[in-house]
Amino acid sequence: MQALSECDACNKKPGNSLCSCGERAYCSETCQNADWKEHKTKCGKPDQISLERFYPFLAWMFYVPYVVPRTKPMHPAMIYKISNDANPNVPAMKLPDGSWAQLVVIDDTTAPRNILDFNLMKWFPLAQSSRIAMKLERRIQASGYLLPILTAVATSILAEMYTTTSTPAGEATSSGRSIRLTYNSMPISDFGIAAGSVDIHDQDCLAFCKTSDSTISKSQDPDDHYWIYFTTVSGEEVILDFGLFPFNECQVVNTDAYLFPGMSTSQAKLGWCPAYIIGPDDAQDKMPVSRTERKRLSMLRNPDLHKAVKLFDDIHHRRYNAAKTEDIDPVYDFMETLSGRSMSEVEKAVCKEMLPHYFYSMHYVLCPRNQEWKRFPQEPELGFDTA
Repeated sequence: MQALSECDACNKKPGNSLCSCGERAYCSETCQNADWKEHKTKCGKPDQISLERFYPFLAWMFYVPYVVPRTKPMHPAMIYKISNDANPNVPAMKLPDGSWAQLVVIDDTTAPRNILDFNLMKWFPLAQSSRIAMKLERRIQASGYLLPILTAVATSILAEMYTTTSTPAGEATSSGRSIRLTYNSMPISDFGIAAGSVDIHDQDCLAFCKTSDSTISKSQDPDDHYWIYFTTVSGEEVILDFGLFPFNECQVVNTDAYLFPGMSTSQAKLGWCPAYIIGPDDAQDKMPVSRTERKRLSMLRNPDLHKAVKLFDDIHHRRYNAAKTEDIDPVYDFMETLSGRSMSEVEKAVCKEMLPHYFYSMHYVLCPRNQEWKRFPQEPELGFDTA
């Protein structure tokens, strides 16, 4: 599907004639009638889901590996006590490399904390309140592995919305229609991931110092940021940014209404998840941060990814943990091309770990047998973590 900037019959500027499938535009009814003989063999009106309604479910998917144990490496600051005054009013300090950030000292000379102990004042005894301790914990918890997790989310959109009818072979359903995303009632014509930087105040960047050896490491890098972009057939663009919480940009969306039957409630009920949806009508002064895009890669128009997700579809209904390494290489290649660097083995493992879970979750809410997406709230419930 491409942006409908030309009449699909004569290549002139399109008028108001849009096929009911939302994927062909025409300058006149005459051109639409002329094109019908060819197009009717491919035309099928899909079910449509507005991105505004669906993105909280994507936010929930993205946040799962940050909360559920063993899906990604745990940050050392989550394991050991915070021994310094890292309250919000403490100013940023200059680091040895010349950058500035708020320093968090990790006392890794003591015994690891019990992460199931919800008395966070034991973990961060100098916190001005338990709410401030909780906010710092969430910021640390939500940091890292942005690209591999975001890539897994976007790949599941490609697999379950744009290369399948969400109806596995042999499954009896009332409908096998495809499902497509829309924004402002216009079909999405392209989506992918963009790379760039976000303008973050020094005070909102975190750095960590281990007591044992005084080594300093930084939290998530604002100059290595990623977000999902969507383009509609009318040329409008909207982005989803799930990676701003570590930088103290703390808009959240309530995801409780998006759980589906059979999920492990203890692990799956994440409540408020970080998310920003930013459309073309959002005023510049209301943007959470200013951003500079360096590069973008389309997923929808990437033939190698299409081949990969179709292959995964043949491996026990998308549960492809046993897939050959070369089968998933197109996903790794996508990340490396976008980032301009090699992915570490840990980053690859995190992405591969989440893909089957995301495929299953997306399939469950979209498949015609369940149609869980139809009970999603029309309007998401938003909030801010203001501690």
